[in-house]
Amino acid sequence: IERMEATAGDAQPGEGADKAIDNDVNTMWHTDWYGSERDKHYFIVILDELTNINGLRILNRQNHQHNGSIAKFDLYVRVANDAEWELIVDDGELDKTSKEWQTVDFDETDALQVKLVVLDSAEDPNQASLLFASIAEFRLYETGKEVEPVADYAAVNAAIEAANRLNKDN
Repeated sequence: IERMEATAGDAQPGEGADKAIDNDVNTMWHTDWYGSERDKHYFIVILDELTNINGLRILNRQNHQHNGSIAKFDLYVRVANDAEWELIVDDGELDKTSKEWQTVDFDETDALQVKLVVLDSAEDPNQASLLFASIAEFRLYETGKEVEPVADYAAVNAAIEAANRLNKDN
């Protein structure tokens, strides 16, 4: 679905929610680098019209770090700006170390807004007491529409990490 905007409960300046829907795997939404309260770790997509959806894809940050990558989440939808949020995925799980697209399927439902609430995410080992959330790219599946192929970045990322290690060793 291309017709959407994004907002979030917290964002590092320059890494706002719009970065997770910009079709650039090298940018991301990231909460404050100095950490923030977990209740601010949510990401909302606002569609331009009521749309029937049945899944989503998430791509974790694509650099050498994992902090903020989502491990556990709840997913909500609402059909109008003033409607109550309806829980559609309870305690969803993602691989917080993966650099590949991850897919979450759910029963088809109408939505005008979709809210992903982060329950758990990867920590920064140097700042274990701080809480973060991040998403490189976020996509929704519109029911009945063909899904575009997903690029596999594993080999490219492995080559970049190997090159970075070589640069550090020299």
